[in-house]
Amino acid sequence: MSLAQAAALAGLVFLALEVLLPALIFLGFAGGAFAVAGLAWFGGFETGTYVIVFAVVSAVLWLLLRLAFRHRGDVRAAEGDVNRY
Repeated sequence: MSLAQAAALAGLVFLALEVLLPALIFLGFAGGAFAVAGLAWFGGFETGTYVIVFAVVSAVLWLLLRLAFRHRGDVRAAEGDVNRY
């Protein structure tokens, strides 16, 4: 099994985990794994390059998904005295 196939399989496993445990973290990991699979498919880079690509793509996707799917009601503005009931 080549690295591209293993990374694509890992991406599918992360997608399955996201369906079972919806937390948006596994979706970022899946994107990172698919990015590594695409990079491994086209060229022969060193192992450190794949690790860095996986980490950066996963973190960026997690941040973007976190911003896109956050609950709008999480932050409330205090009106007047917050200690008064």
